[in-house]
Amino acid sequence: MDRDMTRSVTLHEATEQWIAHHVRVARTPRDLQNITSRCRRYLFQFFDPSLPLDGLEKADLRRYRTWLTRHDISLNTVGHILADLRAILYFAEDNGFLVRAPIPRRLLPRLPERAPNPLSAEEVAAVCGLPDPWGFVNRLACATGLRWGELIRLRADDIQGSMVLVRVSKAKKVRRIPLPAAIAAECQGKVGRLVPFASASSYRKTIQRKAGLPTFHPHRMRHTFACQWIAKGGSLAALQEMLGHQSITTTQIYARLSADMVQREAQRVWAQEDSMSG
Repeated sequence: MDRDMTRSVTLHEATEQWIAHHVRVARTPRDLQNITSRCRRYLFQFFDPSLPLDGLEKADLRRYRTWLTRHDISLNTVGHILADLRAILYFAEDNGFLVRAPIPRRLLPRLPERAPNPLSAEEVAAVCGLPDPWGFVNRLACATGLRWGELIRLRADDIQGSMVLVRVSKAKKVRRIPLPAAIAAECQGKVGRLVPFASASSYRKTIQRKAGLPTFHPHRMRHTFACQWIAKGGSLAALQEMLGHQSITTTQIYARLSADMVQREAQRVWAQEDSMSG
């Protein structure tokens, strides 16, 4: 696309195309409703919808963030709203509407750290023991720590021997995750998409009903993978790479010792002291 055409694309036009070609295809109906509402209530209240995309600068996005924080909304909601605009601009860049998306560093607010919420051993057994395809999907998720969006895009040809190849399109990278032999064997002979589901919300409700676990959420399987890795002595650096975290500080939340781990460690130390004194 030439420069004149680039100048003619407005923020409203880019937003409409992003919603039509990405959100409607890759997101759930509820996501579509929420995103459309956020754009109407916030994006086009701050920015003139007719603003040419190449008129946007990093300073404008910083002012937008400041404006959002003055509203009576949570930091999490502010993050979602800013992520919408960031996605629109990256979409515009990918489609030639912009030469370069004007995304400033640290645009999204830093949210308070939340403790991991892994599944218990009994809960893991319950969700992984369900009939296929639900049981297989849960075993795959617990064994890889993949995000739901990564999981539903996974294809059989992404399994290469004992490794899972996670293709990160935006970063133009491929992440490799070791796969336990039992799960690798289950993947053999499969073709196409490995996960025949799309909506995380629908899947969550199905597993809650089938496994009798009202607190189940697909993301808890990612927490489970990470916490088990650390509990078994796996390194934080390797976990960062497998989870796809840009910063090690994000991964460090899994390094917090649970009460059970502290108690087990105390019992081990005490047992050593008793044996030495005996």
